[in-house]
Amino acid sequence: MIISDKVPPEISRAYHSQLPQVDERLVREARQVAQPQQDEVTISAEVHILQKAKAAAMAAPEVRADRVAELKRMISEGTYRVPIESLAERLLKGGLIGENPE
Repeated sequence: MIISDKVPPEISRAYHSQLPQVDERLVREARQVAQPQQDEVTISAEVHILQKAKAAAMAAPEVRADRVAELKRMISEGTYRVPIESLAERLLKGGLIGENPE
């Protein structure tokens, strides 16, 4: 086998005829890589509900831990009495009990 630094003309022509195609392909690929891709986010209906719930919780008054502890103590000791009149009034004002009973 003889190794020579001379390239047969057929191979040389084939190589040179493909160079423009290869160069153009590389340029196209480089352009695609250079173009920034845009991110897209889709939020489900459940997330919207959770966001509304979070906003409502953040807007709610702060829990008074001392009052909660006192009520728990009173309930466990059996000394807590439900204020019937104020409970009924709050239920009526809050619309929890229908105004037009059937």
